[in-house]
Amino acid sequence: ERAPQPAAAAAAAPAQPPVNEDHVNYLLEMGLTSDRAQVEAALRAANGNPDVAFEFLTTGSVPMMAPPAGGAAPAGGAAPA
Repeated sequence: ERAPQPAAAAAAAPAQPPVNEDHVNYLLEMGLTSDRAQVEAALRAANGNPDVAFEFLTTGSVPMMAPPAGGAAPAGGAAPA
């Protein structure tokens, strides 16, 4: 039998916190960027606060999400052997 596709897709991609669609549309309509992924990243970095996300987008500096507990990934992207 085949495994359900949604479960397989969820296991393959890291979980992203949901963003408020109204906030995404609001920021897109402001015309700061047409890049939906950038707006979503700004909202995630701002913990869902559209005012803070606006600041990130206007400065052009959207912080990366915090690394998981235990520190940042090694520079090569692979775990040490």
